Formats: sequence, C-alpha cells, structure tokens
Amino acid sequence: MELVRSKAAGPRDLGIDPASARHVYLATGRFGPYVQLGETPEKPAKGAKAAKPKRASLPKGVTEAEADLALALQLLSLPRVLGTHPAGGEDVIAGAGRFGPYVKHGDEFRSLEATDDVYTVSLDRALELLAQPKRSRRRQASAPAVLKELGAREDTGAAVRLLGRALRALCDRRQDERVASQGRRPGGVRRARGGRADRRARGGRAEEEGRAAKAQAVIHVIGGGLAGCEAAWQAASRGHQVVVHEMRPVRGTDVHHTDALAELVCSNSFRSDKLDNAVGLLKEEMRRLGSLVMRVAELVCVPAGAALAVDRQRFAELMTREITSHPLVTLVREEVIDVPDPGATGGPVVIATGPLTSPALSGKIAALVGGEHLYFYDAVSPIVLAESIDLSRVYRASRWGRGTTEGDYLNCPFTAPEYETFYQALVTAERAAVHDLDRERSSKGACRSK
Repeated sequence: MELVRSKAAGPRDLGIDPASARHVYLATGRFGPYVQLGETPEKPAKGAKAAKPKRASLPKGVTEAEADLALALQLLSLPRVLGTHPAGGEDVIAGAGRFGPYVKHGDEFRSLEATDDVYTVSLDRALELLAQPKRSRRRQASAPAVLKELGAREDTGAAVRLLGRALRALCDRRQDERVASQGRRPGGVRRARGGRADRRARGGRAEEEGRAAKAQAVIHVIGGGLAGCEAAWQAASRGHQVVVHEMRPVRGTDVHHTDALAELVCSNSFRSDKLDNAVGLLKEEMRRLGSLVMRVAELVCVPAGAALAVDRQRFAELMTREITSHPLVTLVREEVIDVPDPGATGGPVVIATGPLTSPALSGKIAALVGGEHLYFYDAVSPIVLAESIDLSRVYRASRWGRGTTEGDYLNCPFTAPEYETFYQALVTAERAAVHDLDRERSSKGACRSK
C-alpha cells in the first residue's frame, strides 16, 4: 500500500542542483524509490529518441522520508570520472552496480574494499585496485573480517576471534586458530569453551568443504539467446561459475545479423505486459525473481500499447554487455557439436540453443531424446510499407484503449470492397525469400513454417 500511495502522490521536489540549476525529484518506480535530476521529457516524435534524465535508486535501508537533497546529489554524482589511466589513456570511473561499488577502466572492473568509499576514492587508489589480479566474488567473500578479538583459548593459547560471518562458527586451521561465532553482535559474544569450539569447527569445516566442492563445479550453458542468457545470469547471480558457449560468429545462421547475445530475429514484442492475463503475470513473476531479460527490456522498451516491446538493437547490445561483464561468466565463441557429458564437464549442462540449433548438435539432441526430427512452429505477419499508407485516412489508437494518450498503433479502417481489394493485393504480393531452414516440411501431417 505504501508503494501505491507513493505512486499516487507523484514525484517530490527535493530542491535544485547547484551545478546544473535543475530540480531534483524523488519518485517511485517499478523497482522502488529513486531520485531524478531534471524533468522527465515529453514523448519524442516517431523515430526520435529522448534523452533520459539521470536517475539513482535509494540505497537499501533508506526510506523516502529520510531522502533529502544532499543525499540525492550524492547518489546522482555516480558514476564519477576519477581521471585518466596513465597506460591506456581512457577514463577511470568509480560507480555503484548490482554487486556493489567498483572502479572501472575500459572493460576492467574491480570491486572496492570495505574501507573504500565510492564517493571519495582517489585515482591513485583506483589504479592500485585495477593493478591487482581479478578475483571472483566468491573468492573475495571468502576472507571474513575480524569483528572482535575474544582473547586466547585456555587449553592451547590460540587466538579466538569473531569473524564477520553470522549464523555459523568457523575454524581457520590454516592459521592454527580457533574461531567461535554465535551470530550475535561483537559486544555480546562470550568466549566459547575449547570442546564446543572444536565441535563447531568440525561442523564448519564439513560445511565449507561441501560448499567449496559445489563452487568448483562449472555450469555450462550452450546457446546465447534469451533462455541461455537468463540461465547464465541466474546461476552466476547465485555465486556459480558459468561458461556460455555461443557459436556466432564462428558459425552464423540464416537470420542473425550480428554476433550479439539475445539478438531478436523475429518480433520485438514480448506480448502483453498487463496483469489480467497469463503472459503479463509471467513477466511480473520473472521481475520478482530478478530476471535479466525483464530488467533490460524495461530499459530499452518502446511504445506498444499494452504490450512490452523493445528496441531490438539496444536490447541485444545491453544483454551482451551484462553477460560479458559479469565476473563469474565466461563467454566462449565456439560451435558445440555434441551433447556434453555432465560427468566430463564437472558440472550441470544447460542446452538452450533454440530453433536455430546447428545441424550437428540438432542431430545429437534428436538422438538423445528419441525423436526423429525437431520442429519449430511459428507464424509471420505480412509487412505493409509505411509510405504506402494514406495517413489522412488512418488514426492512432492502442488495443483496448491502453498505451499512450495518442495511441501506439496505426489503424486502417476498410469498407467491405476496400478490404477485398486489400486481400487480393496481399495474397498476390511479392514474397520474401525463404531460407532453407524455413522451407515447408511435413512430419505425421504437420508442417514447419515461419
């Protein structure tokens, strides 16, 4: 209800940014409260792109009531250009992302340490971090901070420390220390007796070894389309190492035009975005589960009435950037011609190659699942050139009255004779060239068409 009330109240003016003389607003969106610099621009003319105002989400734990102009200006100051890298000549940038604060130079990212402040970190400190070897998020999290020195054990004299891992006790055998932790705040923790610490240590070691073995298992995802990218992102977001195998551009297809991941080759529409139907409900469930596809689609959406449609080029570019910049994801450009054995790869294998699977892998999949052939059924709509439409006779509107005020679709009214003329022109019109993979095939009475 608080979210509904916030949206109904509209943006709140926090004040004016001294640097730009523009107003700073606090508003609430689909993913929670955020601050915005400047006004939201009016909808641009058809084909034009409007510059989006700078925005930043409120940090976790900060309520809308606590947000003020000073906090908003600090949030909007990111990303910050710290200076020029002496070797590459490109800018060194400090910012905050999905995995926390970072510094960046070109395609190199490094997370800031706990003692670093993204708003004050210097160029020298950023260069120091960028010079360090790249570490995975799991490895970075494997060294807990010492929260409190508890003293020495009575029987061995070994140091006992409280580490920053609540909910379990850990034993650091590598440094010959015993660590007791009960998940309480440092000031309220009592020293544990040696026997209890040993038992907790043994249980902690077994748990750590199990997690370490699981962490070593690499998940292989074959196919860099929508399903493959989503699977890779979800696994990596949970701390798993992922290798994505994409055959383009090593082996192209008849319909792809780029080597970008998640390239849309058919419609740019993801269908309805309303919660009164199954398609819209599925999208909302995906959003709540942290879907990468949904998040990127929201960023590059275009007007489409009650549907969610995207700018296909920007969508593929952003999906590719998100996958390739994830520290736990490795992209391998190669054609996989056989179904891998999970026992040989050391971890799970996800096959997400879709309808444009290469012939070699398609045959292996068919042999594995016991089918003689694999078919993909789709439909295509006729294309009407915009210049052939008399705009004085059509009107703009959206389906069921949804969408923008002026409407997102051109609607062409016909009389019965006009429709018959249109139909005859349609069925006798020039046809697009058909690729080999789209040629009609039949299997037990069914045909493949696209």
